[in-house]
Amino acid sequence: MMTFNELKQAIATKNKFELSEQPGMVYQIWEDGEITLQKSGPLLWGRTLHCIVPGDIPLTKELMPIEERLHGYAFIESLEVGMELRKLMQEYINQSL
Repeated sequence: MMTFNELKQAIATKNKFELSEQPGMVYQIWEDGEITLQKSGPLLWGRTLHCIVPGDIPLTKELMPIEERLHGYAFIESLEVGMELRKLMQEYINQSL
């Protein structure tokens, strides 16, 4: 069984903050498992945040390596990485039931 701290560490190892600074696009995963895509580099937070996979996992922002205001997230390199992390998050919730 995975602990909260183990899950937090697994997500932290996949966080790539440098992706947010490069021009292009960057994926994010949020505390509820939502995966988004937005412009990165100088346009980060200045354009539309596109929902790729809706969030439906009841976890807290403290799980994520980046916490801002009401939410937590991680910058990730791909949708595949996001789906792997969502799977870990869902498994953590399922073991808690």
